[in-house]
Amino acid sequence: MKREVIKILLVDDDEDDVVLIKEFIAEGLKGIKWEIQQATSVEGALEKILAEKYDICLVDYRLGEFDGLSLLQEIKYKGIEVPVVLLTGQGDEEIAVQAMKAGVSDYLLKSRLTPELLTSSIRYTVELYKREMLRKQAEEGLRKLSRAVEQS
Repeated sequence: MKREVIKILLVDDDEDDVVLIKEFIAEGLKGIKWEIQQATSVEGALEKILAEKYDICLVDYRLGEFDGLSLLQEIKYKGIEVPVVLLTGQGDEEIAVQAMKAGVSDYLLKSRLTPELLTSSIRYTVELYKREMLRKQAEEGLRKLSRAVEQS
């Protein structure tokens, strides 16, 4: 049986944070296959998301002239379904509210990040996303079946 790989896109332009986040993932996801790619900008992230399917995107709030919410808006606008966890160095309640309203799966403060917290969020978010996709597939199957019954 083939083991699943969690495909992660990390969008952050601070190399120190990237190194730390990768270390946390390596420590917290021991025994789980995972692979991580990185983008340093909204444009770079969109390129990667359009070219490849990811199980989760970890996105820094501050990304040069744009922010992580801009990336989330672009992802939604393009009809791409991928869960986004927003990482921020600022504990701004207003940003947290904006993020949740925009549809992020989770919102984590970098200053409080631990391997356990980060990987718990990744596991939970990926599992929730998979269940949501299965639910949508089941609903679509029921709609097709219903149409077929109505036509016969």
